[in-house]
Amino acid sequence: MKAVRFHGKHDLRIDDVEEPGELSPDQVLVRPTFCGICGTDLHEYDHGPTWTSAESNPYSGAALPQILGHEFSGEVLAVGNAVTSVSPGDRVSIQPQMGPREDYFGRRNLPFLGPNASVVGLSWPWGGMAEKAIIQESNAVVLPSDITDQQGALVEPAAVGVHAVDRSGVKPGDSILITGAGTIGAMAVLAARASGVTNIFVSEPNAHRRERLQRMDIGVTVLDPLSTDVAAHIRSTTLEGIGADAAIECSGNGRAFSTCVDAVRVPRRGRSSRADARKD
Repeated sequence: MKAVRFHGKHDLRIDDVEEPGELSPDQVLVRPTFCGICGTDLHEYDHGPTWTSAESNPYSGAALPQILGHEFSGEVLAVGNAVTSVSPGDRVSIQPQMGPREDYFGRRNLPFLGPNASVVGLSWPWGGMAEKAIIQESNAVVLPSDITDQQGALVEPAAVGVHAVDRSGVKPGDSILITGAGTIGAMAVLAARASGVTNIFVSEPNAHRRERLQRMDIGVTVLDPLSTDVAAHIRSTTLEGIGADAAIECSGNGRAFSTCVDAVRVPRRGRSSRADARKD
């Protein structure tokens, strides 16, 4: 079968690889239907290997060359004899992180935080950029009938935005700054709006991305950091000039991180705004 495999920096190939073999009792065979290209994939191609490795992953055994793709949906083709939550024919969204269940983190249902964790499409033998992939049962979530396969591929990046907003601690009526309006930034914006945040400020230098957010018409203040002092604008429009209640950096840009630090308010417990920004 065909698979997109990363061999090393600037070395990406469409390879012929062997079909998946026999499933373990807790494994699921899927046919990927939609697969996103994450910023992590782009960084891996331009600057890697970073998350991939020539050395075998201690949990999964994966090593370069690596089949990419960790944001994807698929159709279940077959299941191991101990699988109960999905069946052949189900449409599923793939949640890519996994790890052993026997160590400190695994026993606390946080296996993806352990030192031997693995990620589908980065440190697992299979990925979404292939005709077939084997995953663990715990990584397959059945899609409701009103969710499309394309939307199913967006569940993982959407979860990143939801998690960031949840960790920020914002409440209905609060304000938030989000720097970067790529996929993750846009997902954070939607999560913030769903959480009842009143004032959502977005800093984005790319005109196309700013226009896309404005077309969504969800009451977001979109700012161009190349022509606007974002932190000063936020302080001038928040009560008593206090600044945003929280800030989420989604661009990976040092200047944007500094803007988050400058724009966020002093925290409730009296620590500096810089400490609050790091926490958020």
